[in-house]
Amino acid sequence: MKNLSASSLSRARLFPLVSANASLLALMALLCVARADAALTVIHESSLLNVNNLNAGFYTVNDGQFSGTRFTISNTVNFIAVGGSFISLSGALDSRIFAAIVSLDSITSLPSQHVFPSTDPNGVPFDLSRVVATGVFEVTNRDYNAVSVFPLAGTLTPGAYALVFGGGYFGDVPTSRSSVGATLRGTPIPGSSLITYTIPPRLPNPTAFTGWRTDADPRLRLMVFGEPRPNRPPAPTVSVSPVLNSCPGYYCDPHGTTFWAIAPNENGVELILDASASTDPDGDPLRFRWARLDDGDQFFATGPTTPVTVLESTRFRLYVSDGIAETTFLFDVEVLTPSQVAENLIDALDELEQDEGIRIRARKSLDNLLNRVVDALAAGDSARAMQWLNLFQKRIADQTDILGEVNALDLIATAQALLEAIQ
Repeated sequence: MKNLSASSLSRARLFPLVSANASLLALMALLCVARADAALTVIHESSLLNVNNLNAGFYTVNDGQFSGTRFTISNTVNFIAVGGSFISLSGALDSRIFAAIVSLDSITSLPSQHVFPSTDPNGVPFDLSRVVATGVFEVTNRDYNAVSVFPLAGTLTPGAYALVFGGGYFGDVPTSRSSVGATLRGTPIPGSSLITYTIPPRLPNPTAFTGWRTDADPRLRLMVFGEPRPNRPPAPTVSVSPVLNSCPGYYCDPHGTTFWAIAPNENGVELILDASASTDPDGDPLRFRWARLDDGDQFFATGPTTPVTVLESTRFRLYVSDGIAETTFLFDVEVLTPSQVAENLIDALDELEQDEGIRIRARKSLDNLLNRVVDALAAGDSARAMQWLNLFQKRIADQTDILGEVNALDLIATAQALLEAIQ
């Protein structure tokens, strides 16, 4: 279930409830007091918010046209509010609508109607025995991006339901004015099931279809909310490329907080810092800030990924925020020269012999090749250094049976990274 911060919700004035299963005062206190550490659980939403969909239009919601969404519940759940993307049209004085949750026979069913006895020539759009909870609310919002939330409480047992918004019923006064719009700002969710109800005598076209139908625009954004719970902070994850890191291997940090990179010259190394794998347990959108730790945090970028030039070994800190909580991730980039990487290959061979007991063939010859790489680099002869590195890779590959495939591939990959750095 997704969550919506209580502090970001549009306020709404409550009118008398015909049926509700919780204390009015408790609901108002819960919804109208912003809590930085809590969020409303989204039990159901008919579409995802699309803030870029600026000119999508809206459905009018009044006593001649209702909008609704069907959904299923697999486990018993308590709901405390309903809402969606609604706006008050043209400053209309009467911006009241009703909200009703009704039970359905199945997710493909339409709400049952009760025709008689009724003073309405079209009957009543709902079988009152199937109504779970209703309320009448005033829409004051004029912001297309805001979500209006209305306190409405009850319990849903496993089954199919519909959430419907309209006018003229459950205590709302009938009016022909189009005072409220349900905006078409959402990104459709596969499988979402929207419905509408039309009463022709109250619409300009008396020949329009009467009753419930399933041709509602899938961009309608209607929602059912559950009880708030503490916000869970985001979990940052960082990767850096190109680097020498490999586990298992010589350049291995199982904690992912140290990265080794080759700087081919005094101009440093160009790296990509990537936090796009970071997650939020509540599904909240994340914001990112990157900082170098040079005499305090020196912020240099935002966004999940960023390029950076590193001249020397540097410590970084990533800040990841879900809008309520912020988590940090500290990591180091160790900058190595090509000569240091060649020397470290000799150390890696030492570790294989001393720590793992591997008897490497022609070990002295391998060391000589790597020392020649160091000498060639010191002389500025990159072509000769690459020649010795290619020969080193071949001889390592020839004794994969002794080194083991993982160790051989690690040594070859390090030599390849060195080749690419000095090309």
